[in-house]
Amino acid sequence: MRITEEFKLFVEQLSGWQRVKLVLVVVVVLGLMLSGWMDSCRTMREVKRHEREAAVAKRDAAEHIERADKLGKQAAKIAAELKISEEKRNEAEQNLKIAASRSADARAAYELVRGNRSPDTPTADALCKSLAELGYACE
Repeated sequence: MRITEEFKLFVEQLSGWQRVKLVLVVVVVLGLMLSGWMDSCRTMREVKRHEREAAVAKRDAAEHIERADKLGKQAAKIAAELKISEEKRNEAEQNLKIAASRSADARAAYELVRGNRSPDTPTADALCKSLAELGYACE
């Protein structure tokens, strides 16, 4: 006998209530199977959604890492430029201190020379006499 014929014989031997109970059991089992299948489909949709979100997050993370690298390089470049400008500033300050020192020394020497006239400074008459001896007229 085939399986279908065996099943028909089995159902024919059942009473009315047993058939109703069998139908109810089959309906419950089919309902559970359908519920499981629907839950599986919902879970698969959620998994796919999360996979898409993860791909977007990875792409965004890569973009942010790339941007952070660019900003890091830019910050390093600016730091190097700052170091160079600080070195130039320090050098200019040093040169300014040296120039101020030289200027102060020169000013002091000028004041010293200006205040001390030599005793043999010739007068205007003496200069005219010297120029006349050389053949130049004094005015």
